[in-house]
Amino acid sequence: MNDLRLHTSNLGTPLQEHIDAATEIYMVVAFAQVSGVKELFASLKNASERGAQIRILVGDYLYLTNPDALDMLLKIPDIELRLYRSKGRSFHPKAYLFRTKDSGTFFVGSSNLSHSALNYGVEWNVEIPSSVSETVFEESVDAFHELFYSEYAQTMNEISLQPYREEYEARKDRMKELEVAESSPVYIEDDTITPTSVQDAALTALRETIGEGRKKAMLVLATGLGKTYLSAFFARQFKRILFVAHQKELLLQAEKSFLNVTTDWKTGLLLGGESRDHETADVVFASIQTLASKQRMEQFDPERFDLIIIDEFHHSAAPSYRRVLDYFQPKFLLGLTATPDRLDGGDVYALCDDNVAFQMHFTEAIEESFLTPFHYVGIYDEIDYSQIRLINGRRYDQDELLAEQLKESVAQKIYEAWQTHHQSRALGFCSSVVQAEYLADYFRLQGVQAVALHSQAEYDRAEVIHQLKQGQLDIIFAVNLFNEGVDIPEIDTLLFCRPTESLTVFTQQIGRGLRLSKGKTHCTIIDLIGNYKNIDKKLALLTTKRQDTISSLPTKGDLPTSCTIEFDLETIDLLKKMVTRSSTRHQLLERNYFMVKEELGKRPSYLELIQRGEYSIDAYRSEWRKLGGFFGFLHKLGELTAEEAKVYDDVKSLLFEVEYTSMTKSYKMVVLSIMLERGEWNWYKPLRATEAAHPFYDYIVEKPYRQQIDGKTKDFQQPFNQQKIEKLLLRMPFDKIAKGPFYVENETLHIEVQESLQSPIVYEWVRQIVDVRLHYYFSKKAEG
Repeated sequence: MNDLRLHTSNLGTPLQEHIDAATEIYMVVAFAQVSGVKELFASLKNASERGAQIRILVGDYLYLTNPDALDMLLKIPDIELRLYRSKGRSFHPKAYLFRTKDSGTFFVGSSNLSHSALNYGVEWNVEIPSSVSETVFEESVDAFHELFYSEYAQTMNEISLQPYREEYEARKDRMKELEVAESSPVYIEDDTITPTSVQDAALTALRETIGEGRKKAMLVLATGLGKTYLSAFFARQFKRILFVAHQKELLLQAEKSFLNVTTDWKTGLLLGGESRDHETADVVFASIQTLASKQRMEQFDPERFDLIIIDEFHHSAAPSYRRVLDYFQPKFLLGLTATPDRLDGGDVYALCDDNVAFQMHFTEAIEESFLTPFHYVGIYDEIDYSQIRLINGRRYDQDELLAEQLKESVAQKIYEAWQTHHQSRALGFCSSVVQAEYLADYFRLQGVQAVALHSQAEYDRAEVIHQLKQGQLDIIFAVNLFNEGVDIPEIDTLLFCRPTESLTVFTQQIGRGLRLSKGKTHCTIIDLIGNYKNIDKKLALLTTKRQDTISSLPTKGDLPTSCTIEFDLETIDLLKKMVTRSSTRHQLLERNYFMVKEELGKRPSYLELIQRGEYSIDAYRSEWRKLGGFFGFLHKLGELTAEEAKVYDDVKSLLFEVEYTSMTKSYKMVVLSIMLERGEWNWYKPLRATEAAHPFYDYIVEKPYRQQIDGKTKDFQQPFNQQKIEKLLLRMPFDKIAKGPFYVENETLHIEVQESLQSPIVYEWVRQIVDVRLHYYFSKKAEG
């Protein structure tokens, strides 16, 4: 390969390929994490064993390098490892150099030695073969060795590593964690707050999003990664900001975070009777309950705010948030959430134009040492949930559920599980006030210091939390109080006393125990597992595989670094039956479809089901493929009318081709959208390349992000060139889509004439498929 290559993701794969072929391997990175070393360890070890020379230089800047990562590198035979002692100076090189007997290659860019940087992070790295410039390659090797042998580069071995490890641990102990809604980790140098590496990556992604011309974005960041601080860093480039949340505590803590970042802002509060200075403030912190009232909202000009930040963005599908989002016209909308990729039934992805600018799941945050590992213990729940009525397919009947939960045998099982596995400070999650009070009473009878905390409790909430932190309480049983906004890093045990009905809530509750805290090595998660719905999806959340469901019991190898998982024997038997039952995926998708239908009060469109459902688009499409696609799925469910069923039988090959034709670029769907623009009575008629050229060009260049993704060739340079675009159309989308009922003749795209094509039903179905495919194509490409 003699050409330059840009890698914006999955850098680990080409690095491993070069390691496997190299005789000399030189790496210099600003920092290294265990997750990144694990990524390349096997290849480096094999290279060493075959005699390759390996020299790696890692920086100590801000103590981002994990000493365990250095220790792991030292286990590679004959490696030469050095630590660059920066002494507070900036040290940011990221380069990987490889030499073989015949040639050389080096990579230079933004990726440090971490799992996210080598895989899915927002990174830019250029691969440069020595054939491009032998001189530059040799200069890079020389520059590496100048650093490697400099007076600042300390040789690493088991003895010299120990002082750095002590400094690293002392640094962690000294790190200030400001008391905010999320106790956000930030770096504090010379009394100046600066973003962490993960916050910096998210800020870079947001800047790129704005550069692409987008006006909305969502950040999905695990609890504990500092979403509030991140939004404050981002807000510095805007003049007038509105921060919206649904709890008073969240607003006051967010205001404190913003003022910690800069005291230049004048802040105001819009919170019922406690409102102040919101008419003149630079940053207004508003309660959604207050702001959503028509009278309050219309006191503001719709264009008053340049930036609107919605905290806990998974709530934004609610009517109150919709009213606010429909009224205001900011320059940019930013949504913040810690929930899973597929939220529980709300169309929130659409509210940010399906633009997830950056995301880090809690399992990834554990891999990167931002959160503490978990030790998960699954305990058999004797309640038979199949006998409890489901309301609207989503929630268990609370009266029937409570009747089972208040049995003494159930309380005894919960107590014994806690007694066997707990550490020091525990938080128990209950499904009702009655259950929380019952369990607190039961635990107190066993001599345990326990309290039930909920909206009706007479206890002072702050005092109870203080007592737990101080070790004066053993456990708090909570109902809907500790899902969001409350931070107790000292919690090291979570006790789930309720079935998991919402994956969003489950993820938030797990986040309550994963924050780093001095002396805390891990969080124990004690979970009662019964035959309730969502069990396969809940366990999938704990793994690093990023799939919707599990098909077998997860093991330690499926989990983040240093995490463990175990089940008692009864639970193992139950789970094996549940995760291996036949047709599980199809049954789940069917049930999910009818849940969405009931929620909407009508048959959902293709896009509505994808956005409101609980699964990813890839999960739906994979299952639907064998049924003939989305409309084949509807046909099997009996959801099509008699007329629609007849039309479907006539045009199913056309629908399948549109839905499942491969898309390396958007061009095929853009051509089909141009055909659809001609209306339901003309859409299927032949389309000449000359006719399609201008609208095709306009579609790609209309939005900066489309041009960035699919319009970087010379064909799309301004001004518009009819001949170039015609040639492109004939070379790519016309030629590539010419399968099944599509064919090209005389530089014109045709569809085999069928009477059913003239039906408005077919027009609507094709339009739905094209809209979904374009929508998710650009969303996925934008994510990298």
